[in-house]
Amino acid sequence: MIEHFIERYITAFLKQDTNTIVDIYSYPVTFYAESGEAMTLDKEQFSENTRKLFKIYEKIGVANIGHEILNKSKLSECLTLVSVKWSFQDNARAEIYHCTTRYLYRFSAGRIEIPAVFVVDEITNFNRLKSEGKI
Repeated sequence: MIEHFIERYITAFLKQDTNTIVDIYSYPVTFYAESGEAMTLDKEQFSENTRKLFKIYEKIGVANIGHEILNKSKLSECLTLVSVKWSFQDNARAEIYHCTTRYLYRFSAGRIEIPAVFVVDEITNFNRLKSEGKI
C-alpha cells in the first residue's frame, strides 16, 4: 500500500502535478528540518513551496526519481513512520543527488495522508549543490 502511494507521489512530481502532491498531505503539515526546527504549512503555503521545488528540480536537471524504503515502523493502528532514500537522477539515470526523508503516514477512512515530514539530510545535500553552483 505504501509502495503504491510512493509511486503515485513520484509520478506526480515528475509531471509537476501540484494538485496531486498537495492532496497527498493533510493540513496543516509539519516539516522538521535537520536542525530540529519545525515549520507548519497550510495548503496554499505547501502548494507554493512545491512549485518552487519543481523549479529547482528543473534547474538541476531532475528527470527521474528512484527510491528505496529503508524502514517502516508501525506506531499505532493508524500511524506508520517510513524512511525513504530518494535518488534524483538526470535523463541518463545518473544520480544528481540523494537524500533520506522520513514521512509520518496516517491511515484514515481508507485514505493515506502525510501529516508530518522529517528532513534527514536534504538541506545538507542542497547546500552541497549550491556550493557547486548547480542551484
